[in-house]
Amino acid sequence: MRRDLKMRPLDREQPDGCYFLRTSPYRRWLYAVERSVPRRRMESEKQQEAVVKMRAGLVKKYTCLRCSYYDQSHGKDKYATRLRDGWCTRCWDEYDRMERRIEQCAWAQKYIQEPFVVLDSETTGLDWKSDEVIELAMVDGHSGSTLFTSLIQPEHLEERWSLATHIHGITRDMLKGAPRFPDLWPAIATILRRYRRVLVYNASFDHSLLQSTALRYGYRLPDWHGRQWECLMEQYARYNGFWSNYHHGWGWCTLDEACRHFQVTYNGASHRALADAVRARGVLLGMVDQHGKIDLPEAPKPPVADFFCAGDDDLGEDHPF
Repeated sequence: MRRDLKMRPLDREQPDGCYFLRTSPYRRWLYAVERSVPRRRMESEKQQEAVVKMRAGLVKKYTCLRCSYYDQSHGKDKYATRLRDGWCTRCWDEYDRMERRIEQCAWAQKYIQEPFVVLDSETTGLDWKSDEVIELAMVDGHSGSTLFTSLIQPEHLEERWSLATHIHGITRDMLKGAPRFPDLWPAIATILRRYRRVLVYNASFDHSLLQSTALRYGYRLPDWHGRQWECLMEQYARYNGFWSNYHHGWGWCTLDEACRHFQVTYNGASHRALADAVRARGVLLGMVDQHGKIDLPEAPKPPVADFFCAGDDDLGEDHPF
């Protein structure tokens, strides 16, 4: 007997047949239409009011309070958007993203209160064991004035098979007349000792390459003790909600993407040390400019289950629920 016929058997204990299932309940009982009667309709006003109230309660329970999204499966469909404390998953993600932005803007506002230097470098490659820094630039964080910028001739220039020219555009001819690292080290070390905080877009890479370059010539960067190298890339990635599953953390947003977000422009060529240092400072100031301008909505409170749940006595023996 089909369910859509809205019939009920006269005797459930005497089925007319069955078919077997692979999973529970493993068998489905069948009944003949000739030995069945129509289901009893609810004629009581009390029963009808109970059904209407129950349906309204379900709609209220599975409707997002912020965007009015309604889960028609009532939590049974695993692909449906879940609700938590009255908000759907998308609204909670948006709330978390705005909350992180407010935190990062507060961090940027606090960071610029003390002196700091913005550093950027260009290298011959990505391997800190064999590659060197071939261009370095440092900019004062408050005034934006250029403290240091220079090309640096690497060791064994003619023997290097690659200079990563396709990235930064620095050629061998440009480096032939450039000063060597020992000639520039006194000026570099003086600036790094003057500023306790160094802001870098992708600080771990620039620090490791600059440290390995210094060690190659018998020098060492000022001790980390008392000095802080802050990674602006990770701070912006947290601000923008960019999570890297591959690296299991915040980060790996390009500087060009961050500049486009805050509409930071610079006349110089990108992927050059001075231009990237100036643009990184502009990204930080863009976060500072957003401080206090983001309105965070009030977080939802757990809903109270105030809808009526009718029992069997109220709906009758053959109610549709």
